[in-house]
Amino acid sequence: MQSFVIYSTLRGFGLVGTLSPMELAVMAATLTAGAVIMMWMGELISEDGIGGGTSYLIMLGILSGIPGTIRTNFLTMDPMQKSFFIGISVLLIVATIVITQTERRVPIQYSRRVRAGGSMESYIPIKLTQSGVMPVIFAMSLFSFPQLIGKFLVSKDYSENITMWGNKILEMMNNQYFYNISVFILIVAFSFFYLTVVFNTDELAENLQKQGAFIQGIRPGNDTSEYLRKVSFRLAAVGALFLALVSVLPNIFINTGFITATVISGTGLLIVVGVVLDMKRQIESMMIVRSYDKYL
Repeated sequence: MQSFVIYSTLRGFGLVGTLSPMELAVMAATLTAGAVIMMWMGELISEDGIGGGTSYLIMLGILSGIPGTIRTNFLTMDPMQKSFFIGISVLLIVATIVITQTERRVPIQYSRRVRAGGSMESYIPIKLTQSGVMPVIFAMSLFSFPQLIGKFLVSKDYSENITMWGNKILEMMNNQYFYNISVFILIVAFSFFYLTVVFNTDELAENLQKQGAFIQGIRPGNDTSEYLRKVSFRLAAVGALFLALVSVLPNIFINTGFITATVISGTGLLIVVGVVLDMKRQIESMMIVRSYDKYL
């Protein structure tokens, strides 16, 4: 469907001529096959590499544009603007890494594993950004869909009313205030939605109860599940606000004239940092597993 919309948009702007049904089928199949090949390459990286192949491809696509961005902006900036440019970029990267790595450790005790000094203690790590960068990716994907529809309506030779609606959609999507507010709200909403999918507190509480573990002061079972849900949602509220703020902050700086450009967009920064940290964790776990004998 997306390949057909792309063709219709290109034809409406006069960039592609009218194709026969067979040529249109070949073009749609070619565009679809290109996307499937990239998905296949991502799966190969996941199977034979360190996982997250598709995320790595997205990250590489983002990183490939950084040298050109730096070169273009440094040629037109004065020394003060260059200082702001570097300072804001470093500050955003450091803040993203710190917040992404932040976690709350909920202490638990195992009544069945007794040491000489009493029951054995452990903890449940709950990250501040439990859902990672997926809310950002979901929000940007959903936000790009109206833009695609608007371009499609404008490119086609429809009635004046339909073309007018297409122009209104594009005008609204290009409005920076509407863009920043919409992305902010979508990221917060998807953060809570994704948390309910990936963090099943009922199952976690049940597993803790089977293992003879409990949170001090909290009864096993439903009370434990409710406590973990409350803690995770409180952390998710802070993490979601941070993700949303980092996503729109570079655009706000540019629109207000505080800086002329950033090395990377807020959403791109979150994706790159998240993927790099995930890659680091997987490599460390592989190193421990492969050399596990020396820890015995």
